[in-house]
Order: sequence, then C-alpha cells, then structure tokens
Amino acid sequence: MEKIQKNNIAAIRNTAIELLEIPIKNENIGEFGFVFHPFFNNTFVVYKEELVDIFKEKDKFNEYVKALKEHIMSEPDVYRLMLLVNRPYRILFLSLINNYLNEESFANLLKDCYTETEFPNRDVNVSVKKIKDMFEKANKDFLMEESEKDFLKNLDDEITIYRGFFSNEYYKALSWTLDFEKAKFFATRFSDEGSIYQANIKKENIYAYFDCRNEKEVIVDYNKLYNITKKEQFN
Repeated sequence: MEKIQKNNIAAIRNTAIELLEIPIKNENIGEFGFVFHPFFNNTFVVYKEELVDIFKEKDKFNEYVKALKEHIMSEPDVYRLMLLVNRPYRILFLSLINNYLNEESFANLLKDCYTETEFPNRDVNVSVKKIKDMFEKANKDFLMEESEKDFLKNLDDEITIYRGFFSNEYYKALSWTLDFEKAKFFATRFSDEGSIYQANIKKENIYAYFDCRNEKEVIVDYNKLYNITKKEQFN
C-alpha cells in the first residue's frame, strides 16, 4: 500500500460529522445528566453565552449543532479536530480515520489518544485487538520521543514487567510497567482487592515505551508475554 504523504482532511472532517450526527437517546444518558456521546458530555451546551437544554430547546440545540458542523468543516488541523471529540471517544475516532492520516500524524495521535484515555485496554468502542493492530502499524520514529526511543533501545533483550489489576482477574492488556510500585498504585487505586501480575517479554515484542506520565509504561504484544504469574494479591 502506498504511504499517505498528506492527511486527507476532507475525509477526516466528514468522519467527525458522522460522529457528531449520532443521535442522543435516553439510553445514552447516565446518572446526573451525563451523556455518552462523541461530542456531548451532558444534557446542556453553552451556545451564544446561554445554557441550552439539548432536549427541551431543540431549535437552539440544532443551531448549536449547525455551528459546530461549520466549525468542523472549516478546521484545517487534524489535531484540533481530535480535541473537539470527547476523550473517551478519541481512540474510536482515530480508528475510523487512520487510513486518512500520514505516518507522523497517525503515530502522534495514537500516543496522545492512548495516554490521555482512562482505561484504554477496556475501551467499549474499540477492542484491545484493534488498538494492538494500530500500535503494530505505527512508525516508532514518530510514536516516541527521542529520550523514550533511547531508553527502549538500551533495555535488555528480555525484561520483567508488571501490571496492576483491579481484581485477581487477569486479562490481556497492552499496558504494563517496568516499575513494581507503579503497578501497585494501579492495583490499589480503586479497589482493595487488586492484584499485581508479573511477566517477561522480549524487547522485540515491545511496541513503545512511554514515560510522559512518569509511569515507565511499555506497550506490548500481549500474545508474546511469558512466565505470567500473580506476584501479589490484595484483600
């Protein structure tokens, strides 16, 4: 397949519009009025310095949506388009537009979307297998900072990694850490019954090393992990 030299901004805009036009239904509304939608967080939006109820003030809300569409269709920058999408839906948006992006933009956005999303390995919109495929596709030269690439290059050919789970249930995950204490933090952050798993992996099966959140995070091919053992269980 021929490499894309320039982002197809027209196709990216159209994809954003498709997400914007997803209907907001009652089943998309959570507790306290939170809305589960790529572009809307709750049942109110601010339009022309007024608070607009998206269900009770249909005309004003439609004006708001029209203005947002015009903004999307005039935005020339793919990074700013991504920022318009709610954070939990950015990996989904990226998965839909990845074939319209050049190598640099795709890799940069993959890192940003992945590291800024809470629980990306449990994304309900995009399977962990699909995210793994995106990391396999990404050019490492653009995926990591120079310091991160150097750190990964200097790792041993085989390393020990850790992951904190909220329970004692193990599941396939892309994100692990080199730091046992960081794994312990994640295992106990929301639960008193978390666990820490330890595994080994060869460096050639690591897609990336990220330290932008000081987590010593390695993104791995979870199918290539071995010696997987439960290191610690919290009760």
